Amino acid sequence: MTEKELFNAIHQCSDEYLTEALEEGSSEKILSAAKKRRISIIKAAAAIAICILALDIGVTVMAAKSDIFRTWLFQMFGEGNVTEINSSKESPLPSDDDMTPEKPDEDKSLAIRENTRILGENESFICEYHMQDDAEIVDTVYSVENNDLSELPILSFRGNYDGFSFSFQYAIIQNEICAFNYTGDIDMVFHYTDGDTAYAALYDGDGKTDRECVAQLHLKNQEINKITGDDALCNFLMSPNGKTILCNYRADGYWTVLDLASRSEKRVDGINGYNHASEIEFVDDYQILTLGEPFTVKNTEWYSTYLIDLRTQKILNEFKDNGEISMRWSYAYKNRTLKIYDITNGDSFTVEHVKEKLHPVDKKGCYVLFGNLENENAPFYLVDLNHHSSMKIKLPAKLHSDVEIHLAANAKKLLFTNDTEAYLVDIRNL
Repeated sequence: MTEKELFNAIHQCSDEYLTEALEEGSSEKILSAAKKRRISIIKAAAAIAICILALDIGVTVMAAKSDIFRTWLFQMFGEGNVTEINSSKESPLPSDDDMTPEKPDEDKSLAIRENTRILGENESFICEYHMQDDAEIVDTVYSVENNDLSELPILSFRGNYDGFSFSFQYAIIQNEICAFNYTGDIDMVFHYTDGDTAYAALYDGDGKTDRECVAQLHLKNQEINKITGDDALCNFLMSPNGKTILCNYRADGYWTVLDLASRSEKRVDGINGYNHASEIEFVDDYQILTLGEPFTVKNTEWYSTYLIDLRTQKILNEFKDNGEISMRWSYAYKNRTLKIYDITNGDSFTVEHVKEKLHPVDKKGCYVLFGNLENENAPFYLVDLNHHSSMKIKLPAKLHSDVEIHLAANAKKLLFTNDTEAYLVDIRNL
C-alpha cells in the first residue's frame, strides 16, 4: 500500500472504527513497533497525535475560566510575550459549491473555532475547518502578522486533466501556496509558488488505467501545462525553494529527481526505492539526507544516513546513525537528562531535570515540542534546535481539556486556542 492509498484509507474510516482501533493498543506499543520497522519516532508520534486530534481528544490544554487561562499564560511566558486575539461568534460557513475568490472584511473580528490546524511547509497557514462526512472542509485561513492574525483571501482554481475536471481552493503567503478543499482528479498542489506559477500532481484513477503527471499551473489564467508524461504514478517531495521534486516510483522500487527549470528527470540510485518521504529531508534544493543501509552493532540492527547530491546523484557522506526528531536531529534520554544532537556533526546540547521519558510530538522549523502522549499531566518541553535552548511548559491541573496548542515556527509564535479565546505567545527569546 502506498502512502497515498494509506492516507485515503484512513479518511474513509468512521470515527467509531478509529476509536476502536486506538483502544486496541497504546501509543507506547505503536512507538515501539515504529522503532522496529525503522519509522522515525517523530513521524509515529505525529501519526498518533493526528489520529487522536481527528477524534477531538488530542494533546490539549483547557481554561476552566478565561482569567485562569490568561493568568497562567502571563505567568508562564511573561505578560509582554502574550497577545490576546479578539474573537467573535462563528461566522456562517460558505457554501460547498462556492469556489469564487473571497476577500476578507478588514473590519470583521476573528472567529476562532474549535477545529483549527496549522498547515504549510515553511509558512504558517492557520486554518479553521468543519467536518463534512469524513472530509475536512477549510473555511477560513489566517497568517501571523506581528502579534495578530490576518485573514487571507481564499482563491480558487478549476481545470481538467485530459477531460477530467478538478478544482481546489488556496491561500498564499509570500512564495508558498496552501491548497485545500480538493475535488476531482488532482492528487496534490506542491507548496512553492513563483508569482502566478504553481505546480501540482494531477491524478486520474478510473478503475481501468491509472494516470498521473506533474503539471505547471498558471493560477490567474487557469492554464495547465504538463511537465511529465502520464506515467508519473509516484509519491512526491518538493525541495524547500521549489527547484526540484523527488519522485518515488514505488511499484518499480526507485526514486528520481525532477529539475523544474530544465524539466529533466534523472534516477537517483542512492535513495532506497522503498524509503518513505518521511525518511528524506532536504538540506537545500539539491542535497538531501535519507535513510541508508543497515549495519549491526552488538547484534542490533541500525540504519545509517546518507548525504546525497541530487545534481550528481552521488552519495557524499554516510553517517552511522539516523535521526528520531528529523533526519538530521536525534535525541537520547538517560539519568533525567534529555540529550539532543546533530547526527551529521555531533553537536549536542542537553535539557536537564527531565523526570520522565518524553517523545517529540510536534516539529516545525527549528522548534520541537516534547511530551508524553500517555500522560496528559506530564510537562511539555519546547526546544529551539538553532539556539540550543528549551523551556518547560507545566500545565496546571485546571487546564486539561479543549484548548489546543499550535506551533507557528516561521513566525516564532505559539498559538493557544479554544472555541472562544486565542492567544499568540512570542517564543523568539526561548
